[in-house]
Amino acid sequence: MSSQTMAGQGASEEAANEQPITATDWQRHAATLRLPADPVQTRLVEISLALAPRSRWRRGLPSVTLTAAGQAPLTYSLEARRREQRIAWRLPPCTTEVTLSLALSGARLTRAPQARCHVQSAIEGPILIVAPHPDDAEIAAGGLYTDHAESVHLVTLSCGEQLKGLKRQYLSGLDDDLDNAVRRKAEWRRWNVFATPLLSGIPPERSTLVGVPDGAAWALVHDGIGQRPAIALSEARRFNHLALPPIRGERLERDDVVAALRQLIDTLQPVTLLVTDPEFDPHPDHRAASLALALALDGSRHRPSTVLLYANHYRDAFPRGRRFSRPGCRRRRSPSNACSRPRRRRWRGRCPPKCKSIRRCCWMP
Repeated sequence: MSSQTMAGQGASEEAANEQPITATDWQRHAATLRLPADPVQTRLVEISLALAPRSRWRRGLPSVTLTAAGQAPLTYSLEARRREQRIAWRLPPCTTEVTLSLALSGARLTRAPQARCHVQSAIEGPILIVAPHPDDAEIAAGGLYTDHAESVHLVTLSCGEQLKGLKRQYLSGLDDDLDNAVRRKAEWRRWNVFATPLLSGIPPERSTLVGVPDGAAWALVHDGIGQRPAIALSEARRFNHLALPPIRGERLERDDVVAALRQLIDTLQPVTLLVTDPEFDPHPDHRAASLALALALDGSRHRPSTVLLYANHYRDAFPRGRRFSRPGCRRRRSPSNACSRPRRRRWRGRCPPKCKSIRRCCWMP
């Protein structure tokens, strides 16, 4: 099937799932939305925001708070340098009219927001969730795979064994040798792959570990550079109930990873796939996971009906601003607390000369 045909089908499906919505003029970022009654389907209101350019020296992320009558306010963090952005809000059942108001922080609109209503498609099983590391599936889709535990299979690419130094061990002083510490971390996180889903009712039989070296997935999948795993693949895959194709030699090649994913797709026949979003998630291992899945689908006989993307890491999300501060942590605004040298000029978004690190500077704009 050509890409133009697939794009046309996607556009027609999106149009079919979109419902008419009537909005009064937005005045002071507030509007009343009127929709047709629908007691069965779950609907989402999509609000498009056009933002003015933002000063580069500002720290933290801009945000928008959405308030609806009778509901608790919801705050969304926005990207710092993207002009057109969208937020989604789930409608309560049987809603025909709702008044929404927007409050922006650190951002300014250039035109009135635009609202559209979409029908949220039901997620059908079997579901295959592709996680680059242990815990990525839980962070991205823990609630989803708990709700659909009877039809979910998890595949994790890496043990997550990367350790930059002995000081980064889970337990200080546990190992005196870095190689031993790496192997121990791999064993613990391998245990997480199979044990954590049990809390949601997913048995170990529906969890699979591929054994890609942590931190080397992009070089392996994108660049095609073979990698030697930190722990033997036979050890990494010891608890797998679904056998994966064996590798040829001691190095793991791109074809080995693609073949493992392709075999899982052909065996499980998933209707819904979840994988990292290569556009919004900049982590190299996460981008490699989506690329490996795309290559596996290209050579697979099976075609899923739905592919959902998630981002655990997010562009422009660091350094973190007030929106991500710990509860109860207040920043002091006195310039004298920023460093030992008093200020003699207006602060213009730069740390004073004696302030060694902006991360330790307690002054916030």
